[in-house]
Amino acid sequence: MRATAALHLGLQHTAESRAALVSLLRDRDQLVQRRAIEALVRSGLHPAIAPPFDPVADVLPLLASPDRHVRYAARQLLRRVDRNGWRDAAMALPMPAAIDAQVVLAQTAGVSTDIPPMLDRQLALIKAGPKGADLIGLLRAMHLSIIHAGGVKHTARYTAIGSALLETFPTGTPQVDREIARTLAFFETPGAVPKIVTAMTAPGVHREDQLFFMYCLRAMKGGWEQPQRAAVVKWFLTAQDQRWRGGASFPGYMRDMWNEFLTVLPADERKTAEEEMDVYTPPVQLTSSGRPQQLGDNANRLSIQEMREYLMLDPMDYTGDA
Repeated sequence: MRATAALHLGLQHTAESRAALVSLLRDRDQLVQRRAIEALVRSGLHPAIAPPFDPVADVLPLLASPDRHVRYAARQLLRRVDRNGWRDAAMALPMPAAIDAQVVLAQTAGVSTDIPPMLDRQLALIKAGPKGADLIGLLRAMHLSIIHAGGVKHTARYTAIGSALLETFPTGTPQVDREIARTLAFFETPGAVPKIVTAMTAPGVHREDQLFFMYCLRAMKGGWEQPQRAAVVKWFLTAQDQRWRGGASFPGYMRDMWNEFLTVLPADERKTAEEEMDVYTPPVQLTSSGRPQQLGDNANRLSIQEMREYLMLDPMDYTGDA
């Protein structure tokens, strides 16, 4: 009943209806809280006008809700309030509420100078040792902060964060290790290449995790030593010899990673590797008309479903006469 009332109150853009909705933010039922927040979002709030509630006392506590829908709605409400009124309090929130706080701080960042304090706070939170889903959420919030940095590279902070993460890698939890590896690759953290290569080539690592680590490594252009380069070449040789297979795009995916990896090899190592890696460096095959052979030209590589989707959905499959 209270949730329904909140839903209908949101249709009335009046001061009285907003005051009633604010009182429901502290309701004991999470669905009622969610409906009240969503109704306030729909009520026409804007950062340029004063909200009918205290964002620090009334909304920030909702970022700690166990209901992810309540947390999401609270973030949307904060985006419609002047961030100067809640920024400092949000920055000080502990885990796990800090994750959603950092997300909404990134979403409301107006200039690149908003980002360095957030990176400093994220570093402090990482050093506190979050585990599992908390660390994944924090890293993804940090990725969003970096996206909103406007292309500015905060090198010193990236180095400090990368060093802190490198001390924990690998954690032994695949989902967490993927997020850490992705972050280390972007930061080009010194010492990250040996650790990621070791994690990728360790016995018992799932093939999907190996592929993801290689996806990260192919973007890292510095920090390579001969043992790591040799280990990656051996990894590709193993994939070739064991005939790893996936969907129709898998060979091309592997070939693209191989070609990117080749750029870090010295000339002599590259020549030797290309000679051994015939699957990933095949000669160009021409069709009878003289054009390079494309994926769909070899029907034996495609399953029936892949062939059907190729014929139906690829706009370049038929050239036409007009």
